[in-house]
Amino acid sequence: MLSQELQAKYPRNYLFRLETADTLVSLAAIERQASQTKEAEKTKSQALSTFETMLQEHPAAAPPRALWT
Repeated sequence: MLSQELQAKYPRNYLFRLETADTLVSLAAIERQASQTKEAEKTKSQALSTFETMLQEHPAAAPPRALWT
């Protein structure tokens, strides 16, 4: 995924991590619609992990957790 490559190249740019997480959420929805439940859960977990990492690094910038869980 291009956003992951850019994230690795520019680790301080949070937009690439945010785009990666957003793409993973979209991919999980597509997988769920295709009845690929296990893959969708794994992809969703990767997206949430990315969001969690971002929140740990910048807790003051976080929206209420209820908005993204």
